[in-house]
Amino acid sequence: MRPIDGTRIKESLTCERSPWLDFHGPRDRILQPTERMRVLFQSGQRLEERILAGMDVESVRFEPGRFDEGFAATLDAMTRRVPAIANGVLKLGEFLGRPDLLLLSDAGVYEVADIKSTQKVHAAAQMQIAFYSRMLGQIAKPPRFGHVILRSGERWTFALDEIAASLERLLARLQTLRNRVDSDPGPHRVEACTDCRWLAVCMDDLESSDDPSLAQDVTREQKAALASAGVTTLRAASAIADTRAVADAAGLAHDLVTRFARRARAVTEGRPQFYGAVRPELATADLALAAVVDDRAKDAIVAVAGIVASRPDRFRVRWLRTREHAQPQQEFAELVRNLARTQGPLLIYGPNVRRALEEGLDLDPSLADTVEALLARTLDVRGELRRACALPGFDRRPADAARAAGLTVDDDDGIDLAALRHLEDEASADVDSIARLLRRDLDVMLALRTFVLAGTASS
Repeated sequence: MRPIDGTRIKESLTCERSPWLDFHGPRDRILQPTERMRVLFQSGQRLEERILAGMDVESVRFEPGRFDEGFAATLDAMTRRVPAIANGVLKLGEFLGRPDLLLLSDAGVYEVADIKSTQKVHAAAQMQIAFYSRMLGQIAKPPRFGHVILRSGERWTFALDEIAASLERLLARLQTLRNRVDSDPGPHRVEACTDCRWLAVCMDDLESSDDPSLAQDVTREQKAALASAGVTTLRAASAIADTRAVADAAGLAHDLVTRFARRARAVTEGRPQFYGAVRPELATADLALAAVVDDRAKDAIVAVAGIVASRPDRFRVRWLRTREHAQPQQEFAELVRNLARTQGPLLIYGPNVRRALEEGLDLDPSLADTVEALLARTLDVRGELRRACALPGFDRRPADAARAAGLTVDDDDGIDLAALRHLEDEASADVDSIARLLRRDLDVMLALRTFVLAGTASS
């Protein structure tokens, strides 16, 4: 029987069906990692190597897959009171743990530290560390604290008892998923499905059952509420006539059911559904902005680009973080001053530009009033699109929305992967990949504006 391990702990917080499939799914239908996931995995390996290279650690050696051997070597290192143990193994019955580091505290207690390729601490990381610490406490003195080592090398410490009860509930759920074949939570599509090894299995199940989650932005809880009102398929959702009656029966907000019915109709008919009106300013705005924000970096802003809609040749990128650029404060201040000289709405798509301007204040807090005035001028194309239209697909990024709208997106995967490789590969100097990504997003944003204005005018 397959063990409950750290990967299943982490993935169950995104999709509880993934661990069930790991325990019971058809092994011959597992997909190979996507290129995006390979890039991220390689980046994580390089980060671990870099952080461990700066520490005095002893690495546990064992043959791949021979975890009993690795566990014995880990116990030996702990018995010898090695201050820092890397690549350790914890193996107790049904549980298997692979903590990045076991650190001997000043109190003489081993504590778990995991290295994460982010600048923020996520719940999944804490839960994994709590899981490893739980096993550690069964073979040695129980630790009280866990540690996350972030991309910058900063260590973030938390008390394990804060999430102990949550961990026990999660472990009980995973034990049920492993021990009972009939505990399948069923498929449910989310954006993370794109990179999942079980995508082929779940998509077959979703399509054969006409699952409501084939329309975007419905949670498992909302899907269950709709089912309690008799709406169990996407086609049934698209045919809802009395949305208020369904909302009352399901215990959901009326506007939520109305939006979902429209999105379901867009998917079943395979075309956008126009139903509302956009703000008049959308048609007149002449300046669009896009940004790349990297959550894994301490200075999160990578670049901000602007384009003049009436003069698309006027495209400019402000490099706020490159290895060649040593003056991000000056660059940010110049960006803000130049934007402040413009008039009218600033077209954006989603939260990145707003985040870039807000987080840029860490570089120069004196610009707070100017930035606040700029934020008040932003007009979100994604928000206007959602206000007026239901798309038969995801709309998280401009390219996603364009494809759902039936617009052509040139070299979509190539541009995204090139930009991702630049962000992940610390030896890369190909900043042009970021510029091409930003130009693509700005062009798509303007095309989406034309699309929604034409659609609302004709509907």
